[in-house]
Amino acid sequence: AYFQGTSMATPHLAGSAALLLALHPGWSPDDVKSALVSTAKRPVFDHINGTAATGVLTRGGGRIDLHAATATALTISPASASFGLNGNKAATATQSLTVRNVSSSGQLCSAAVTGPSLVSVSPTAFSVATGATTSLTLTLDGGKAGTSASGDYSGDVAITCGSTALRAPWFVRIT
Repeated sequence: AYFQGTSMATPHLAGSAALLLALHPGWSPDDVKSALVSTAKRPVFDHINGTAATGVLTRGGGRIDLHAATATALTISPASASFGLNGNKAATATQSLTVRNVSSSGQLCSAAVTGPSLVSVSPTAFSVATGATTSLTLTLDGGKAGTSASGDYSGDVAITCGSTALRAPWFVRIT
């Protein structure tokens, strides 16, 4: 049988969070959420025939990969970025993401944005010492009213540190 939805996801998520806290008792709730979201498996396919990749509003961060979450070197706060609804005005905004090194060694990383070219990230290269944080700035530039077609736009902020790859979903609705 195929089951899906909140009633199936909630106990799996709660149990995964409990296991992460047992392994990393010093982690904050934001660290746990980030580890689960940023290491989740993608793409996630639709529940109708299992062949169409779902968007961020359906899949969230993706399908939990607890093994990857336990070994993450960095956490991202917030775990996802939403520019919300931009209606009949200039579609420009910025949002900050804080990256925290939860590993025992310094990390040299790169950041890029996937999806439509409405969102960019800076800096695109950074280092984070053990226990330290750094900030990334996401910039939405959809132009003035009427420049970007109405619709939902989404992608990921992809952070790569050596062989570690993390993703923070982003979303904006332009009307």
